[in-house]
Amino acid sequence: MELSKIENFLEYYYKKYKTPFRVQTFRKEPRKWINYRGEDCKDDDWVYYSNANQAPNHREVLPAEIVLDIDYHVKDVSKEKEKQALSITLEAIKEKLEELKLTYSLWNSGGNGYHFHLFFDDLRLFNKFDRENLKHSIVKKIAYGYLTHHEDRAHVDLPHMIQVENRFSRKHKKKTLISFVNNGKNEIPDGALIKFTVDKELEKYRPPRILTNNGETPNSIKFFQSNDFQSKDGKKRALFVLASWYKEEGYTPNLVYQKLYEWNEYTLRGYLSRIQINSTVNTVFKSRKRVTSRYRNDLLKSIGATDFLDT
Repeated sequence: MELSKIENFLEYYYKKYKTPFRVQTFRKEPRKWINYRGEDCKDDDWVYYSNANQAPNHREVLPAEIVLDIDYHVKDVSKEKEKQALSITLEAIKEKLEELKLTYSLWNSGGNGYHFHLFFDDLRLFNKFDRENLKHSIVKKIAYGYLTHHEDRAHVDLPHMIQVENRFSRKHKKKTLISFVNNGKNEIPDGALIKFTVDKELEKYRPPRILTNNGETPNSIKFFQSNDFQSKDGKKRALFVLASWYKEEGYTPNLVYQKLYEWNEYTLRGYLSRIQINSTVNTVFKSRKRVTSRYRNDLLKSIGATDFLDT
């Protein structure tokens, strides 16, 4: 089936992968994420969109999917330089994809950027955390040198949510297909799989967790970990607070990162980037200072959540 002829991408992905996923309507302001199901799913916890419902224009990146979001973030440059930087990156990524013989589709995002979509069915064989690490190993194999910011090239990012294909964005521009290259079923590149396997094996030799807080979790920490926090301000400060708490709990840096990654995914809906999480973890483990209950209480007061103050 040609991607350009699929009219309902949400139902297409559900039927292909039989996996419910989150969707969102994002116009001027983002609305609550909703669990999407196909029309044949009878679970009332999932919502099927009929013609009577307002169709979402954002969807979750699927378990078997990798999306490369290509954008240029340098300010105060000419349109010509921006166009040239995007062109350099697009050509480099396409050349690497051809070298690896990978099937992909390339889309105009509806703005100034571009999206590469790739599917690897074998990614579904891994748990969520391992799958995300493996995805990043694959992306490093594809886009090495383009994952950091440069003036002469565009930046490659991995989004958690992506605009639905052939839908209009909040800027009223439609995401459109540029090309579809079919090289058969995608296999995970050997180099990416080897790196993932080695990193996972090394994790076995990290020091075990040592509890230091007697198992008592303060009210503030429980609040920051809960879904009640997702609509509040202070997310970056809460990231620092939780990283410090997990360090005190005796977690290794990698385990702290894993817990914060999952918290960001499920509680903050991917609000923070992996770079922000990793940077905060590194800062916390380099510092000898502790985050006190007074600091946590000041944060709660500043965001209007005084019901959860530590006593």
